[in-house]
Amino acid sequence: MRDGGWDCHAHLFGPYARFPLAADRSYTPPQALASDYLALLARLGLAHGVLVHPSAYGDDFGLLFHTLASHRNLRGVVVVRRNTTIALDTL
Repeated sequence: MRDGGWDCHAHLFGPYARFPLAADRSYTPPQALASDYLALLARLGLAHGVLVHPSAYGDDFGLLFHTLASHRNLRGVVVVRRNTTIALDTL
């Protein structure tokens, strides 16, 4: 495996005290913290990752935006439904 490669699809969940799941979610996953994901990337010899916003958070992109702002080696994917409002200062 090459150093510096990419993981192309991962989801983060939690910590739930700071980033609670949507009330109307269809599933409740265990926490999957950014620190654990970054450790996994390091173990695999990967330098970059793509986080995909999970549906269990509904239209709340806070965890994803927070993580992306803190880790410039990560990118993110969101699906924004029509008429969804996103605060521009979170982008």
